[in-house]
Amino acid sequence: MVKKIVILLIAVLFIVIVRCCKLEHKFHSLRKVLLITVLLFALGVRIFVVIKSNGLPLYHNDEQSYDSIALNLAEGRGYSLGYGTNPPPTAMRGPSYVLLLASIYAIFGHNYTYVHIFQIMIDCLSCLLLFRICKRLFGRTDAAILASFIYAIYPPFVLYTQRILTETFIIFLSTLSISLFIDFELFKKKSALYICAVVIGIAVLSKPILLLTPLIFYLSTIKTEKRLYRAREMLVQFVLIGLVMSPWVVRNFVVFHSFIPGVTQGGITFWGGTGPVNGRLVGSLDDAWVPEHIRSSAKNMSEVERDKWFYREGLNVIKDNPIRYLRIVIKKIPRLWFNIGDDKPLVYKQSKNIGSSSATWLNEENAFSKFLMLAILLATIGIIRERPPRFSVNLLLWLVIYYTIIHMVFFSVFRYSLPVYAYLFCFSAAGIASFVGGKRKVDEEAQP
Repeated sequence: MVKKIVILLIAVLFIVIVRCCKLEHKFHSLRKVLLITVLLFALGVRIFVVIKSNGLPLYHNDEQSYDSIALNLAEGRGYSLGYGTNPPPTAMRGPSYVLLLASIYAIFGHNYTYVHIFQIMIDCLSCLLLFRICKRLFGRTDAAILASFIYAIYPPFVLYTQRILTETFIIFLSTLSISLFIDFELFKKKSALYICAVVIGIAVLSKPILLLTPLIFYLSTIKTEKRLYRAREMLVQFVLIGLVMSPWVVRNFVVFHSFIPGVTQGGITFWGGTGPVNGRLVGSLDDAWVPEHIRSSAKNMSEVERDKWFYREGLNVIKDNPIRYLRIVIKKIPRLWFNIGDDKPLVYKQSKNIGSSSATWLNEENAFSKFLMLAILLATIGIIRERPPRFSVNLLLWLVIYYTIIHMVFFSVFRYSLPVYAYLFCFSAAGIASFVGGKRKVDEEAQP
């Protein structure tokens, strides 16, 4: 019953928004009403999920690691991993999301509800940022409102607001950096470029793979006659990112006597992405299928030694059977982009925590992947029919290429692709708007 009510409510709201979008150019105040309605709906759905999941334990090892480090920081035990009385220092998790958690724990106590509330707030801001990005690129308020609505109802965005994971935080920072980059590209605001670099630096401190984001921006805008100019912009961003990361690098050198610009988790994710257990991917040493001798070997090493050891082990796995590794690499692509893999879909695992009666509609793997394929098709239509600035399309393509290459090498799960889908939904919304609202000329404010 709940499933049918939720689907019916979403369908009715979608029809209302589409109908109203056709009238918004006649009634300018209507666009504000529509946007506020979408934001309130996003807020309501996320609060509902948090209420349903209240009191549930942390889902897996990733959550426990973030939680324990933040709790140790808040209680004066330093940047250390584990719930014991004398936990060891760690560089397994980057500091930006951890510092956010620690601040919440220090102010409100060790209560996940306040973390969920904060994550709901920044996720609603991401929803608003998508409105801004879509309006900038397409000059259509109807498309921008639809982009926000798609974000508001998309299950993974909703579900991750109630997990102690970086996803909601990283989606917000990634979307904000894209919004700032678009401001710089369209209006040549130097301040936007600098702030964008700082935002990327903060994101890199939780997701090191985002370090090359300035290169993605560079590739999406480069022109033969402006190559040197673009390279200078990229260099400025890298310098600012380096400055943001420098305290973390210095801390790691002092504590571990080793150069650790990112985290000491890279070796495990590289090894786990090679399919080391009979071709099966490993996301954590706590996975049931990890051999005991691997756990015991890793347990006796320091973090830095363990990181290097897993990189070597991963290379050995590849050398032992390169053909099998190639097959695994190819299988990781649908796993990353369409939540299709050998194991239960990630959305299925997460949705079980909010009650079977209200979440079974998320458990259909085929339906979920079909929705994503439809979103990609609509995005293609939006690009063809609405013709957004060329750099914005290039950016989308380069993001897809970069995320695919990175996660073909390392461990891959669907949630890692969510920042790209947030941006793609802007193009999907434009595709829908081009049908329901007709082709529309781009507003002057959106022109470069």
